[in-house]
Amino acid sequence: MGLLDIVPAGVVTGKNLLKVFEYARENKFAIPAINCTSTSTVNAALEAARDIKSPIIIQFSQGGAAYFAGKGLDNKNQEASIIGAVAGAQYVRTVAKAYGIPVIIHSDHCAKKLLPWFDGMLAADEEYFKAHGEPLFSSHMLDLSEETKEENIETCLKYLKRMAAIECWLEMEIGITGGEEDGVDNSGVDNAALYTQPEDIWDIYDAFSKVTNLFSIAAGFGNVHGVYAPGNVKLHPELLGKHQEFVVEKLKSDEKKPVFFVFHGGSGSTEEEIAEAVKNGVVKMNVDTDTQWAYWDGLRNYYEGKKAYLQSQVGNPDGENKPNKKYYDPRVFIRESEKSMSKRVQQACKDLVASFVIHLILLIVLLAEKYILSRQHCTIARVLVLPCIWTGLWTLLIRYGAIGDYPSMSTALVTWPDFAQVADLGGRPLLDFLLVLFGTSILEIGSLPLQCLSGNDELLQNSSISAIAVNDDEENNYQHSSPMHKKQYLSLLTHPLTIFIGAIALVLTYGGARANIHTGSFYQTSYPQYIPKTEQVGCVVGPGSDFPDLQMQHDIWFNHTTSLIEAGAKLIIWSELTTSVKDMDEEFEFLERAKTLASTYKVYLGVTYAAIDPVGQNKFVFITKEGEIGIDYNKAHPVPSVFISQASILNVDLMLQPSWTWGPIGTYHQQTNTLRSVENGFTLFRCVSQGVSGIYEPTLNGIFNQKVASLNAEHYLFSLPLQKRVATLYGYIGDSFGFCCFALGIVLLLLQIHRNNKRGQLSLD
Repeated sequence: MGLLDIVPAGVVTGKNLLKVFEYARENKFAIPAINCTSTSTVNAALEAARDIKSPIIIQFSQGGAAYFAGKGLDNKNQEASIIGAVAGAQYVRTVAKAYGIPVIIHSDHCAKKLLPWFDGMLAADEEYFKAHGEPLFSSHMLDLSEETKEENIETCLKYLKRMAAIECWLEMEIGITGGEEDGVDNSGVDNAALYTQPEDIWDIYDAFSKVTNLFSIAAGFGNVHGVYAPGNVKLHPELLGKHQEFVVEKLKSDEKKPVFFVFHGGSGSTEEEIAEAVKNGVVKMNVDTDTQWAYWDGLRNYYEGKKAYLQSQVGNPDGENKPNKKYYDPRVFIRESEKSMSKRVQQACKDLVASFVIHLILLIVLLAEKYILSRQHCTIARVLVLPCIWTGLWTLLIRYGAIGDYPSMSTALVTWPDFAQVADLGGRPLLDFLLVLFGTSILEIGSLPLQCLSGNDELLQNSSISAIAVNDDEENNYQHSSPMHKKQYLSLLTHPLTIFIGAIALVLTYGGARANIHTGSFYQTSYPQYIPKTEQVGCVVGPGSDFPDLQMQHDIWFNHTTSLIEAGAKLIIWSELTTSVKDMDEEFEFLERAKTLASTYKVYLGVTYAAIDPVGQNKFVFITKEGEIGIDYNKAHPVPSVFISQASILNVDLMLQPSWTWGPIGTYHQQTNTLRSVENGFTLFRCVSQGVSGIYEPTLNGIFNQKVASLNAEHYLFSLPLQKRVATLYGYIGDSFGFCCFALGIVLLLLQIHRNNKRGQLSLD
């Protein structure tokens, strides 16, 4: 059941808002709260949420609300902030339903000195409630964290009672969020103040829940506004889990996460920190600094791309009398800001929903396993259902989802060559299956008949030869025990753990041989007799889209290319989005320059660039040594299992991969892309900005495997082995193993349900 089956599209308040947060908590995802300052930023946030079908929180800070009303208004007694917040809420109410998603209207941090602003918004809520039966805003936040705990709770309670009458949600803060936002500067506070204590959470929950259940708590666990960190403060979302445990203990309740938590200072947080916070009950996460930058970045990129057209009203590179109105029209450049911000909001939604998807897979698999364990006496079903459904769901997610395969648990084992090499048989699905099969097999250890291996076994003692005469009774006992003994041995050999150990032995034997023994090699065979010839290749690492000023300077990248040619490189590729071209004319000139360079030096050259006009494109153009375009590729939405698997069908020997990644994910991307070589049997030449570049052979311990942490505005030289593609079973069957696992798991589950139903009917008869 989806969220829109529970609440309607448009602005949600009261009980519907509670349902939204309960849905988020139960499904382990958080809803992004985007600070907005204008109809333009509101539109960008709503557009992003609509495109990925995610609920969204539109929130206004005191300063943002004043800006919404117009900076020309006097903000005496918070009048402009009140007007702007009310106007913003009314605007969101007018357009929200058209976007087809649940929308929450929220007001952000209200410190003690800003209470007149809060009073004004609450008065507007009460007036709207009289006319429509619900408040204007969905929720408000009181941030009295700078005051004593007693005053904080007392003041919040006073407002909560008033808000409960109109079913308006209250978010309160206990524990200071570091950094600076809207003139409230906490960058110099003591680090200890950034961590809320569990006793504080209980005091708030106990007092508030006696009034209403429409409230949430922004607890401090090292949060910092902005993208900098004061002192040595560390983010500890695991503290939220301890807070939940403390409250549960006090309540003597079966509910594991009774508290709705809010994550402030979320910009720049890692995916691991976000996932941990969501796991511990966070249902709302504030995102402001990153979206502000994205909005500006869209405008900046537009200006850099159209700079020559924005210096005067008339006159540009197309002609002295050519008008520039279509370039400086605010609707044009503001739209570019909206698109850039919308992309960042989409990323925030995906980061928060990724946690939901991963936990959902785990939940489905565990529920199926629990059902089988509680009702199934068949060992095969007990051992196989969990691995099969787990493998099948991940296969579906990787193939059709937007997350990729790096969150899979088997990523950690890609660095074990002897194990990971079997991906050339069944791909990533086989690794996932074996990993989870280990868990279900080890659970059967209690039924492992090890007594038959004991040297002191009573049966063996009875059957031993001695000088003492064996009487008839003892002989009869031995004759009856011997078949039982053989049965125990057979049971041991067919036990799931024994079979798994044997399977892993085969896997490691096969993987070890494939990963370490190069075709043609044998004991003490010298390299020249089986090692292929090599050719020097080069990688030019650009900035991605993080530094548009560098992207515009084509000379830098062609100079790096020339340096690699002089160093002996016969093939050069650029990392993804190394440069950019503003229009078709500049694109033509750029490609002509690349063709000339390739044909002059007789090298193969793969260039990458962002084409801005007339349609935004992410291009990779491969030019032959004759100066002809061999590949003209526009990156849209390549899915590894669909796109890259074409290499096996086409018998591709060498895969070129210009890429652009970010942060710690770069290492995981490198590991997962290593598997692509193993699965499909090709040699991979990877050129990456902000990640790991290198050469990857189809054998994980290949002697020409090379990798380097590649930095922006650098170039690297590698030795590429000239070798044919290695035929792999995965190359023929693709992800069929994963789909077969899923089908088998579902069949076993349905058979068990059918048997249980039939057994129930027989007992009733």
